[in-house]
Amino acid sequence: MKDKLTALIVADLKNDNLGDLLIFNALSKRLLNENYSKVLKLSNKSYQSESVELVKVTQPLSFLLAFFRADKVYIGGGGIFQDDTSISNIIYFFLNCLLAKLLFKKVEVISVGVTSLYYRVSRILVKMICLMANEVSVRDESSREIISKYSSKKVNVLPDLALSYKPDYNNISKEIYELCESEYMLLVVRPLVGENKSNSQLYRSLVKHLKQYVVKKRKIYLPVFHEQKDLGFIQSLVDDVGENAALIRTFSIDDYCYLAKNSSVNICMRLHGSILCYVTGVDFLALAYNSKVRHFMESIKKADKCFDLPDIEHMFDKVN
Repeated sequence: MKDKLTALIVADLKNDNLGDLLIFNALSKRLLNENYSKVLKLSNKSYQSESVELVKVTQPLSFLLAFFRADKVYIGGGGIFQDDTSISNIIYFFLNCLLAKLLFKKVEVISVGVTSLYYRVSRILVKMICLMANEVSVRDESSREIISKYSSKKVNVLPDLALSYKPDYNNISKEIYELCESEYMLLVVRPLVGENKSNSQLYRSLVKHLKQYVVKKRKIYLPVFHEQKDLGFIQSLVDDVGENAALIRTFSIDDYCYLAKNSSVNICMRLHGSILCYVTGVDFLALAYNSKVRHFMESIKKADKCFDLPDIEHMFDKVN
């Protein structure tokens, strides 16, 4: 029996999402603290260190060798079982799970988020993934309720892997230190669901309150968590609020935690913005664009600091 093992993580291929990077870092650290000496991750780029290696899926030989090298394959975490925009992710996870089983590898679906599945093919594929997996866990009770419809196995709740993250302030960039010299609000936003960004009442209300905040020479920093989905919306918001609002595009997880630690006000729409504020130990308000944000706030006993999108006015009463 081998003393040191190799784990292969199959997660979202995107590399422009801070939440996915946070989950990967937390899961890698967890596995390396257990029985594993090497963690591989399928990715759209290459990288190698002593203990972590990213394997490009566009290099077929390296891709196949990763499965041969692995002692166990982990699928997750994050909200990977959803089909509101596309079923491509679910197909990707199914094919990787199938390959792992054909090579007689153990598979664990770990701490995944699940939303209602709209397409029959998605439901069939998720059911087959659960059937092939040796273990299945989800990140919250809502996900367990949904996935239990498709899984005959016992489904455990394993809180979001990002909750185990420990901020390290030893390598904060000079630019972030300089930003912290002002009084500021840290605002993590994404496009307002179901609303046109420039014409909606919600958007106008958000801009109005942010302008009121910067009147007193305070600043608003808006970090981009998801480059592909959020950048355009955040840039429009910065343009409409004016010169004291600033988009932050290049930063690390620890940079964000440091900004949250030194901020006068933290407001988060994205789930992992809220999680990072929580692990940093700072007060924050959450703006719930979907149920996963509210479920998280309820799980940490902070439901009173969570506001639905139509309650933007009420939320800013708390700020002021």
